[in-house]
Amino acid sequence: MLLIIEFLLPAVFSGWPPIASSIICAILSTAVTLLLLNGQSGKTFSAILSTMIGMFFALILFLITSAMIHVDGFSSADAEGLILIHEETGLQIKDVLFAGVVISSLGAIMDVGMSVVSSLYEIYHHNPTLTAKDIFRSGIEIGKDMIGTMTNTLILAFTGSAFITLLVFLSYQVQFNQLINSNYLSIEIAQGLCGTFGIVLTIPAASAISAFMLTRKQKMIP
Repeated sequence: MLLIIEFLLPAVFSGWPPIASSIICAILSTAVTLLLLNGQSGKTFSAILSTMIGMFFALILFLITSAMIHVDGFSSADAEGLILIHEETGLQIKDVLFAGVVISSLGAIMDVGMSVVSSLYEIYHHNPTLTAKDIFRSGIEIGKDMIGTMTNTLILAFTGSAFITLLVFLSYQVQFNQLINSNYLSIEIAQGLCGTFGIVLTIPAASAISAFMLTRKQKMIP
């Protein structure tokens, strides 16, 4: 949170590229959080790398999706205010949504990555004869139980943040077809889907990295 307040917000506000700024913030936030929680270890490195891979794919998908449905910072409800800020500070409005996806998705992706990695390291600690394939399969099985709950958590978080706006739409008797085609809902759906996509891909990434890290010592033994 400190990185967002002290680094990301001032950087984007001052006209720094939102994409580069948000990626730097995500890397630093993930590294600092997991290092403080677990210290320097193979488990921490695996969790950091898994989180970064999941975020990478989520953000790539968001860039593709936003280009396909033609939404960007100018499509947001606060576009007029952003334009005024742009005139004063040089704020890059077009890519502001990208930073929003990073902030909203990072916590869930980090949680899944750390949970899968931690579980696999604990399993291997009790049974060090497991092969890389066994560890990977265990990670996928563990991840299957997380996908539904974490995806639901992410979608509900987006819905909760939009709850008041949805009430306003209801008061104006906005039809469903109008709502589903609005820029506002398109942005919310794109953010939710991309965050979910990142969670799903974090699981095999965490499983594969953990399998490699845990069994590499076995391969070094003649």
